Amino acid sequence: MSDDRFDVLDRFAPMFEAPQSPFEGFLRRRDRKRRSQRITAGAVGMAVFLAAVWIVTTGGPFDRTQTPGATGPAIATGPTVDPRPPGLGFIGLPPEGATPSTPKRGELVLSLWGRSTTDGGLFRAWVYADGRIIWDKEGDLPEGANEVTTGFLEQRLTPEGIERLRSEIVSTRLFDHDLTLLSGHLREKAAGRQVPVGVIWGTIQVRDGDRLVSVSWSNPDMYPQDPGTVATPEQTSALERLDALLTHPESWLPASAWADQGIRAYVPSTFAVCYSGDQRSLEASVILPLLPGSAEDLLRGKDRIRYDAGPSDFIFCSEVTTEEARALDEILDHAGLELDDRSIANRLGYVSEAPSFLHTDVLIYFEPYLPDGEFLLCSPCR
Repeated sequence: MSDDRFDVLDRFAPMFEAPQSPFEGFLRRRDRKRRSQRITAGAVGMAVFLAAVWIVTTGGPFDRTQTPGATGPAIATGPTVDPRPPGLGFIGLPPEGATPSTPKRGELVLSLWGRSTTDGGLFRAWVYADGRIIWDKEGDLPEGANEVTTGFLEQRLTPEGIERLRSEIVSTRLFDHDLTLLSGHLREKAAGRQVPVGVIWGTIQVRDGDRLVSVSWSNPDMYPQDPGTVATPEQTSALERLDALLTHPESWLPASAWADQGIRAYVPSTFAVCYSGDQRSLEASVILPLLPGSAEDLLRGKDRIRYDAGPSDFIFCSEVTTEEARALDEILDHAGLELDDRSIANRLGYVSEAPSFLHTDVLIYFEPYLPDGEFLLCSPCR
């Protein structure tokens, strides 16, 4: 990116106070680059290691029926060690030719978003009236996108399956109205370490007519700043039961509840492209000129929505087709922008360096739209 693109922003310099020294900003960018280098080096190292294992265990690139040039005593080898097979899920944009999930839009019946001690990881699920259950989970699962997360996956329930899920939730009598609960406790271990027991935090939404009733909870021993009403023992038991049922529906729903229990990747029809300052919020009029020219042109022609997470914390998002998202991804990649550290875990994103007087880098990232017309911003993730 040429320096003259930064010159037009000089007039904005007096509007921005520095939350940190320029040297600290330099250190943040330097550390990010070093993390990216370590990730790349680690990936290369793993590839070399797996190649070595393959050569040792399979005899290398020559056919097993052929005899190598050097002869010698036969050496017994252990079982073949295969590298981690590719999962079904993906992070970022879908593979070329992937068929979008249908129908494009659907009515949300219930959802779960939370973290518990059932598996120790973040779990999210959305159930739609057409039968789709879309979910993702932290951890190294066989169908996952990588060792960190599954990416968005999809299965299909029958109407009976949807009703059984909904009935189990409603039977707790927690969903007569919106609730915010404080629930959980800590257990003393022999080593003197406090370990959480029960639910950690989460939100369940259930449709009741034309509205969604929401019950949220958090563990006050871990998040003492969270507001809420202290849960009764009965409410705590209900939350723990729901947590176990909803994170593993395959363990208790009968075969008749599944229209298709096979797991496949959820492929969205459109994406949200979001952009913001990293260390501080910036207006769209400041961010867009910092992007490569063709990326600026693409986004400037799109409607955008400002999402506020606080008085001075906001981002901008625009809806794009998959083809437009691919074009934008290619533009940012060819311009040499760094991948954001979080791209490995949950989303495709880039970091663009900004003039020093802004005291922040710029983030631009891609979020898939869900069938109910919403997309995820990870501010609720803990």
